Amino acid sequence: MLTNAAHTPLLVFGIDAGDPALLESWIADGSLPHLAALVREGSCARTGGEELSMEHGAWITLMSGVSRAQHGYHYYRQLVPGSYRLALTTGPDPVVLPFWSVCTDRRLVVVDVPDVDPVDGLDGVQVADLAVHNRERVGVSLPAHVLPDALRTIGDVRDIPEAFRSTDGVDQRILSRLLARVERKGHVVRRLVSDTVPDVSVIVFGEGHTAGHQFWRHHHRADADPALRNGIRAVYQAIDAELGALRALLPASHNVAVVSSVGLRSLYPGGGLGEAMLRALGYQQAPRPAAATGIPGPLTVARRLLPMAVREWLSRFLSRETRERLLADGFVNGTDWSRTRAFAIPSAFQSFVRVNLRGREPQGVVAPGVDYVALLDELEVDLRALRDAETGRPLATHVTRMMSADGVAPHVLPDIIVDWDFSDRFITTIDHPRARITLSEPEFFRDSEHTAEGFLAVAGPDAPLLSAAASFEARAVASLLRCMATGAAGDTAHEPRRE
Repeated sequence: MLTNAAHTPLLVFGIDAGDPALLESWIADGSLPHLAALVREGSCARTGGEELSMEHGAWITLMSGVSRAQHGYHYYRQLVPGSYRLALTTGPDPVVLPFWSVCTDRRLVVVDVPDVDPVDGLDGVQVADLAVHNRERVGVSLPAHVLPDALRTIGDVRDIPEAFRSTDGVDQRILSRLLARVERKGHVVRRLVSDTVPDVSVIVFGEGHTAGHQFWRHHHRADADPALRNGIRAVYQAIDAELGALRALLPASHNVAVVSSVGLRSLYPGGGLGEAMLRALGYQQAPRPAAATGIPGPLTVARRLLPMAVREWLSRFLSRETRERLLADGFVNGTDWSRTRAFAIPSAFQSFVRVNLRGREPQGVVAPGVDYVALLDELEVDLRALRDAETGRPLATHVTRMMSADGVAPHVLPDIIVDWDFSDRFITTIDHPRARITLSEPEFFRDSEHTAEGFLAVAGPDAPLLSAAASFEARAVASLLRCMATGAAGDTAHEPRRE
């Protein structure tokens, strides 16, 4: 058992995309004994609020207290401000500091907090992107030797991508790799904690995120292979065992917090509906025929003629950067910006609508102020008018404006974010009072997406009492963790910093 007499140690244990309903159910039936013991010792609640409305950037807010309106990170593909250019994005710029940045007199072990980079000038060990869900960065550590040392243990299970429309055999192999990675990463983390004897440990396991998406359809099928039907639970149980193993290294009196980011639900990709509506109703205009460049290129012809299954197969031979470059080129060249009032930023599930605002966009046509607000009103009416042609059900569950309280348009964020209710099937035909819209299945075709709820459980001498009856605001999580780490009162919403 490790001891450090100077401070009561804090363990922050993260379960990326740990669904709160599943966690609560398996805590109740004894499937997650270590998490159940933590809840008995302390208290738990669900987290919520607008900050969890998008998966990307959720951990930044949870760990820093900085709102999305401040840090601006909302998707892996974002519009570059002041342009019509799309860019792959892995975090906010300027950088946002997590709660442990104030722990200058504490020794740290931080491993794999999504979207959060190591902070210079702190004592201990920090590792980013060792083994996370859908790794998009190369990984880094302080000290630098820690990451390569850890990789020798993690091995070839470092990257475990989701596989869409996969066979049971593929899913069984993914399950085995996820369970192996939890065990190997757990070994690395325990070694780091044993060697460092930290005052504050922040450890996140991303395997529950991948498992949730990969085995969601099996979880809801009574006739599914039993191992796959219980695949999410098996991965959660493996992560729960690592929680128990880490707590066993700490002295009897310690603080602990378990944090999940967002939950899961059945949903099919609906992001393309935003652009389809904007084009059908004339908000987003295509280039005039006279401006066309002539005969379509081979990639354009292929997309029109080849079946989706063939396009998916061919896309595997293109790098992510190449696919994104082709998409960005199509985005820039497929719109007449001088005649466009609003446009959609390409996305998978939610729709991101941006007003072509004068003074913000290069060829903005909509005046700020009254005209801008009037267009937002018009867009919201049209978005809420969309109906499933088969059932008549409204499709826009939330239409959120990102304009500030004093009427200022966002600089980085979209002007409107739309959450679609595509339920347990992909909807191909949508009705609007002025148009009928037809959608084809996108290449990114997954059957699950996230809810705006997470899970929080705390225990220990410095842990507050949470109310399970009320949702705990996501921005407040960082303040709670900072207080548990330092014993200090106050807010942890640090200002972003420039590198």
